[in-house]
Amino acid sequence: MTSTLGVETRTERHWRLRDVLCALTGVVALALAVGAASTVSLPVDIDLGLVAVLPYPFWVGVLLLNVAFVVALRGDAAGPARRPVMIWLLVVLVLVLFGTAAFVTDVPRGEVSFRHLGIADALARTQGIDPAIDAYFNWPGFFALLATVLGATGLDPVTLALWAPVLNMGLWLANDDLGRLQTDLQAMADPRSDTKAAMKAFINAPLHPTDDLTLLLVRRCLH
Repeated sequence: MTSTLGVETRTERHWRLRDVLCALTGVVALALAVGAASTVSLPVDIDLGLVAVLPYPFWVGVLLLNVAFVVALRGDAAGPARRPVMIWLLVVLVLVLFGTAAFVTDVPRGEVSFRHLGIADALARTQGIDPAIDAYFNWPGFFALLATVLGATGLDPVTLALWAPVLNMGLWLANDDLGRLQTDLQAMADPRSDTKAAMKAFINAPLHPTDDLTLLLVRRCLH
């Protein structure tokens, strides 16, 4: 029996070929998207914006990423792809969807980014809050935090604003889905609860419209 358990443990540690191919497909998809986006000529004077001028290798990368997701989620007789593969594909998806602009230009889109940076800079310079200046100064917590982060890290404000969509999405995913996952796993670990019933309820619970791809991936991993 001990030898059988040892064989099963070693088998679980080995990555299946499908998992490796899905992970490599994610690498190729990201490389295609980044490479294609970096070739876009500025300025973009089309009403549809960036999406209308991205070259075809970008869309090939998007297609490959979707294929990798389908293969990883469907799995095989042994189940879906490993969790690190799911997480890696999700990271690539976030970078492609929210980071493409950062590969095209080094200037944030829209005036809102510069407005926020200006408010943070004003708070850092004056060390005070004057609600009479602008309505934004009536809720200065975010801007004070932004000023503190910039001052403590020495990051370039424009670069931080450029990558803010990626950072915001990463923080949102971590806070929303990992928090809910931790709660469900704690419930399943409670010795007073029926672990099998709790696991089944978590996996088979209907998806809410606000649920996102991360929760779907987690449920598929546990299925």
